[in-house]
Amino acid sequence: FLSSETIALRTEDSSCRYNIHEDLLRSKCQSIGAALKGGFVEGQQRVYTCKDASDGTLIRFIEWAYRGDYAESVGTAEPKQAQPEEDGLESSTDETAIIDDIDDGNCPLLVHLALYIFGDKYLVADLKQIALKKLRDCLKQMDMPKTLNNRLAVIKTLRVAFTNLPHTDPLLAWLAQYAAYALHKLSCTALYRLLGELPDLASRVIARVAAASQPPW
Repeated sequence: FLSSETIALRTEDSSCRYNIHEDLLRSKCQSIGAALKGGFVEGQQRVYTCKDASDGTLIRFIEWAYRGDYAESVGTAEPKQAQPEEDGLESSTDETAIIDDIDDGNCPLLVHLALYIFGDKYLVADLKQIALKKLRDCLKQMDMPKTLNNRLAVIKTLRVAFTNLPHTDPLLAWLAQYAAYALHKLSCTALYRLLGELPDLASRVIARVAAASQPPW
């Protein structure tokens, strides 16, 4: 692999290029490798543009291709502006602004999810598997999201997953189960809006929530 020529990967929104040995790339990702063959523009220019991917995702994908793993030290899931919150469900904080301000490249949940989505889009099953394990481990370690920061990071994770993965992807059912499990902690305006925007997520969560133990009378 290391004796082959290199090819550059880039994103749509960045001029940065990231080199990887072509034979290694083809062995790890046949879909991109196929685009480099024949008379395709990518093969002639020796630059492949990965759509809907970030620079951080490409860097970690290349790291995984060479090492079989990618960096765990991805920073914190918590945006700077938000403060820890107690068990109360109400907050005067602008939840939408905090969610938008979360750095996807430094939030462990979103980093692993981005690589999972990349693996799904480009048919890299081994990358999907390791990213899935890391994502699940993050949520298992978190258990209940006890701070506003973590709660909103989880809500953004739900939004990204349900808007970028096919309906049949098993991760969606797993995330819906987690959302139902942590519903008391996740309940806030941001979640209510998300459930209204994504009927698939809403129906899955409702199906997993226990029935009321008492009638209304």
